[in-house]
Amino acid sequence: MKNNLTEARLQFLAGVINENQFKQLNEETDATSVYDSAIKDAIESFAEENNEEGNIESPADIISLMGNDKMLANDVFNRAFEYVKFSLPTANEEDFKQWFTDTTAELK
Repeated sequence: MKNNLTEARLQFLAGVINENQFKQLNEETDATSVYDSAIKDAIESFAEENNEEGNIESPADIISLMGNDKMLANDVFNRAFEYVKFSLPTANEEDFKQWFTDTTAELK
């Protein structure tokens, strides 16, 4: 089951499946779902901004660039954490930072 959830998380973060499909596959409705949604939304918003600037980049491109660009990775983290705080005002930044680090490492 863990492998299926990991695969579902990766597909959701990469935009292969939508949020409803992800929620059906992932029965957990705890902070990790909020964390994953925040990471996905932050990555997508950076991709959209780059498209507006004429740089055609998909969420997968942003994920790839984050591996080499620590400033971009930090910017994505900060935006994602802002999203997390909106949904979970009591969220712990260190817990999210660990989740973000582990998740982005899986995506590379």
